[in-house]
Amino acid sequence: MEKLESKGRGFELQDRAGEIFAVDFLAGAEGISSRVRRMFCEPWSRMDYFYTLSLLWPKPTSLPLTFRFFSGLEGYAWIFPGKESFSLGIGSRGKQFQAGQFFSLFEKALDSDPELAEIKPRLRKQAVSWLIPALRFSTLRQQKVAADNWALIGDASGAAHAVSGGGIPYALKTASLLAEALKAGRPEQYQALWWRLCKDELAGAALWGPLFYRPFIQGMLSGYLLKSGSAKKLVVRLLSGEHPPRREIFSGLAKMLLGF
Repeated sequence: MEKLESKGRGFELQDRAGEIFAVDFLAGAEGISSRVRRMFCEPWSRMDYFYTLSLLWPKPTSLPLTFRFFSGLEGYAWIFPGKESFSLGIGSRGKQFQAGQFFSLFEKALDSDPELAEIKPRLRKQAVSWLIPALRFSTLRQQKVAADNWALIGDASGAAHAVSGGGIPYALKTASLLAEALKAGRPEQYQALWWRLCKDELAGAALWGPLFYRPFIQGMLSGYLLKSGSAKKLVVRLLSGEHPPRREIFSGLAKMLLGF
């Protein structure tokens, strides 16, 4: 889409070939840099983004699901193993570092296991950078995602887990909710449906996510992770984008403090 303009009660779009399309309703599903969102909404703060470098390596690995933290980094490095390949990467809230510094941290993460040695020389050429929505609670709560003739879904709406970065399930869920509102002939109702989803599944991470990376919290967690099996299980579940009931979270924290 090369051009987007409001025309009466609808919109006019122009593609790269110069062809013009007139539409009555506009759904912004173009990801984090959504032109539709920029047209109707306030811009997000730098701290509402998660900046990542990642690489999909086309070989299986014997390494387990791994998260690694670095002092001063409001983020983490990860390894997500698969059957025929595995993903590895590093991310930080608000793009704290210049590209060279960020790559150096990524390379440091690869030093953790000899199995990753062959990847290190290719990292700077093959790793891909991505911006992911990681909205703070105040931004998430205030986000406008619908009116009578436009709506935002998926990453364009900010519907992504603020710590794990997971967004694909919410792209599908928000699209389904918008379809539900359109089928009912009430597109403006999508705003309430969207917030209900976010409140139930994303608001918690938006609240505790920014605190999770503070040096004091990470220092405390590091100690508990070394001595508590419950701490490891709870942190892995939260970083993996799961939504344990509050009772389980509080129970896990209690066991963590007691060293179980």
